Amino acid sequence: MKDQTTPAPSDATTIAGKIVRLRAVEPRDYERLRQIECAGALVETYRFRGKTPSPDSYVAALWQDTLVNLAICVPPDGEVVGNLACYGASFRDSHAYFSVLVAPWARGAATFEAAEIFVTYLFDTFDFRKIYADVLEPNLGQFASLLGYLAREEGRFVGDVKIGGDWHDRVILAIWQGDFRSRLQPEHRHGARLAAALVADAMPAETG
Repeated sequence: MKDQTTPAPSDATTIAGKIVRLRAVEPRDYERLRQIECAGALVETYRFRGKTPSPDSYVAALWQDTLVNLAICVPPDGEVVGNLACYGASFRDSHAYFSVLVAPWARGAATFEAAEIFVTYLFDTFDFRKIYADVLEPNLGQFASLLGYLAREEGRFVGDVKIGGDWHDRVILAIWQGDFRSRLQPEHRHGARLAAALVADAMPAETG
C-alpha cells in the first residue's frame, strides 16, 4: 500500500485573507469537517439531508467528483471552521459548481471572504466562464452578501425539498467571470498565487 500521508501545506498552497486562511484539505481535517456538517441544522439542510455517514463514507463523499477541496481556517490557531469545494467541472462547457460549508458560529464576513478568494482562484486557474452554486432555500442566508453583488439567481425548483416538515425551494446561483472580475475587491486579486500544486495536494492519495 502506498503512503497516504499528505505533506504539510507550504506557502505556495495556502492563501490568507484578512479573516481566513485557505489551504488544501488534509486527512487530519476529515473528522472535524464531518462534525461540522453533521451537527445541528446542517444535518438536514446540507449534503446528507439527515443521514449520518460513517467516517469512510464521509471521506468518499467529500472527494466525489471534486476538482479542488480547501479547508477554511481562522486565527489565532488555524482552527478549521469549514471547507470550500469545486466539483462537477465541465471543461468543455466552461463551468463548474462550488460549495461552501462553514460552522454556524463562524459565518458572516468569513464566509464572504473565503468564497471570494476561492472563486478568484477558480477563475484564475481554470478560466471557467461561470461557476454555479446549488443551494437549498434554508441555506441562502450564507450567500446573502453575494446575491446581487457577485452572484445572480439563474434557476429555482419550487417546493423541491422537504425539510422539517415544510417544502422549500432549491436555488441555482451563478457567478459569471466577467461580472466577478468587474466587482472584485483589489485585495483579493491574488487567487493565482495558489499554485497548481494545490490541486494535486488536495486530491486523495492513491491506494493499492
